[in-house]
Parts: sequence; structure tokens; C-alpha cells
Amino acid sequence: MEKWSEERIAAYKDYVRNYEKDMLDYENRITEQQKGLRSMVEAVCSVREKRRETLTELYKQGWLLDDDRWVEVNQK
Repeated sequence: MEKWSEERIAAYKDYVRNYEKDMLDYENRITEQQKGLRSMVEAVCSVREKRRETLTELYKQGWLLDDDRWVEVNQK
């Protein structure tokens, strides 16, 4: 194997440093995106729970959402 010049070795060392920096940058971006996704999932869960609670209250008042239509139900 042929011996590399000092300039080539220095350049490759810089490449490795840049690759490491790029990897860290990508990992940080992934982490930030994951935080954003977690926040959105929490928001969806919160809205889903509020919807369920509201549907339950409306049912207690005699209303049922059936196939996108409100139907009055008889309660005894």
C-alpha cells in the first residue's frame, strides 16, 4: 500500500471530523423531530379524550352520534 502524503492525511482527518459533526447534527435534528411528534401525539390523545367525554355527556342528555348524524335516543 502506498504511503499517503501529509496533505492527504490531513484532508481525510478533516473529512472524519466533518462526518462526525454531520452525524451529530442529524441526530439532533432527529431528536427535535421526535419531540415535535410526541407533542402532536399528545395533542391528538387529548382531543380524542375530550371528544369521548363530550360524546358521553351528550349521550346522557339523550343524543347519539350515529354515522355522522345526531340521533335522539330514548332514555328511561
